[in-house]
Order: sequence, then C-alpha cells, then structure tokens
Amino acid sequence: DSLLFVPAEARIEGNKVIVWNDQVKDPVEIRYAWLLVGEANLSDAAGLPAFPFRMNIAGKNLALHMPVYANSENSRYPASNVTDGRITRQSKWMSGDVQPPHVLEINRRKYCKFHRVNVHTGIPESERTPAESAQAAGFWSAKNFKLQYWDDANWTDIPSTEVHENRLTYVAFNFSPSINTYKLRYVCDAGEPIRVMEIEVFGSATGNMATAGDD
Repeated sequence: DSLLFVPAEARIEGNKVIVWNDQVKDPVEIRYAWLLVGEANLSDAAGLPAFPFRMNIAGKNLALHMPVYANSENSRYPASNVTDGRITRQSKWMSGDVQPPHVLEINRRKYCKFHRVNVHTGIPESERTPAESAQAAGFWSAKNFKLQYWDDANWTDIPSTEVHENRLTYVAFNFSPSINTYKLRYVCDAGEPIRVMEIEVFGSATGNMATAGDD
C-alpha cells in the first residue's frame, strides 16, 4: 500500500463511529481490524463483531462514469470499465496486444481541481486464487507508468507520479496544490497487455466552465 496508516481515536455517537487523530489534518482513508493489526472491539447492539473494513473518505470520485478513451482495448474489457466504480477483475480495462505506450484518458468535460488520484491495477486480495496469492507482491500489478494532465495546450507530466517497478495493488497520489484540468491521462510503457481495474479522482468542481473541445 502507498498510504501511511497511523492509530486513531474513535467513539460511538448514535449509529455513527467518529474517528480522529489530532496529528492528521486531512485523512483520506480509514481501516478497522485490517490485517489483524490492533484490537478488534467494534460490535453492534446484538454483540455481533464488525468485520474488518477499509473506507475511502477522500470525497466524491470525480471520474465516476466519465468518458474514457484508450489507444487500444480488449473487446471483453473496454476502457469504460475504469470509471464504473467497481474495483474488481471482472470489470477492468485490458489493453490490446499492441506496441507501447498504453494510453488511457479520462475526460470530465468540465474543469475541476483534483488533489488525489488512486490507480488500481492489481488483482484485489479477495479475488486471488491460491496460486495467484503465492506470487510475489505486485506480481499482478502494472509496473511502470505515469500520470499526465491536459494544460489546455499539451499533455504535461504530473510531478512525482512516475512509477517504476510498482509492487502495490493500487497506488495513491496526493497533490498540493491541487491541479486544475478537465482531462487526465495514464501512460504505461509495458511491453505486454496491461490491466487497470479502476482510476479514481478526488477534488472539487470549479464551476460549469465549458471546454474548448475534446482536444
């Protein structure tokens, strides 16, 4: 995982669990009893224990159901799957058997300021077969890729998003200051077909600013 998790305080208020850490100003994700770390003591009114869970609290996914373009795709796994909100091997984009780079573009059509992007390329742990689980960490993930944004004239590399020899199921990128654009691009130079389960973009819309066209 590319996130740093730290212990948190929690209390129950009605049907809600309030979670905080005084040293973390803008948390983006919480998890409970994950990988059996820490004491699992959350239960319902009947005394039944809560299952381990992980929750993204970064905000609304601005890429959800947005148009997607790819320079190639497998007919069974089209590019549109990466913005359908499902992080599963059953709903992914698979590139065609073509020469790299493999390119995937998400077009929001309206400007936004995004501060976080999650790129899911590995097989979720819950869906792996025993043989797949026996492989080294990151075996099923895209290894070398980067992110770019459209600056109204050119595709520009986003600083600190070029990844080499990735070993994570998903990679989270955080940006400060936020990046103002309406198009985001994923570029991978792998020499074989690649798979992306989902790309999530978090931030805020900047208004109904019409784009100059689908450049």
